[in-house]
Amino acid sequence: LVGMGNMLKDMNRQEEASERYEEAVNACDKAIELDPNFTGLEARLIKAGILSELGRYNESLATYDEVIKSMPADSAIFNATIMADKSSVLVKIGEYEEALTTINAALEIDPTNPIAWKNKGEALNYTGRYEEAVSAYDKAVELSPELGLLKASSWQGKGDALKASGRQVEAAAAFARAKELGYKA
Repeated sequence: LVGMGNMLKDMNRQEEASERYEEAVNACDKAIELDPNFTGLEARLIKAGILSELGRYNESLATYDEVIKSMPADSAIFNATIMADKSSVLVKIGEYEEALTTINAALEIDPTNPIAWKNKGEALNYTGRYEEAVSAYDKAVELSPELGLLKASSWQGKGDALKASGRQVEAAAAFARAKELGYKA
């Protein structure tokens, strides 16, 4: 259902995409009801992402918090990834300082998490801390798989930070690298 929603969204069929996402939320709720532990934990995580996609940010954040609270103690690395995902919702709603607190906690657990570094760059960009943002994006680029949208969006974010700090030539090079890796605005 999420995949169908994503495809419909890519085809600019927003209403149908939202319908599929709502169906996916209901399916997650059913999975959580049937198996609140193992399957329900994964279903909550999927549900949090879908709720964010639907613009239901407070519900998404509450669901991420449920997942974080219910994570086994021996799952610290996975917990760091969930915290990084939560931080992206906080950035979307403009809660940049809370996002940075969440990201920094995730990076204390796993300093090699490229998603957390990219999200840190984004939050720093929004707070006008461009040099720190460039450093965070550099770390995200370094740690991201060579191919993929994470590396491309990290280059794009770095370009935004460089441009905002008046470094136009470097920004143009970063934007070119993002485009080369498949970034689409």
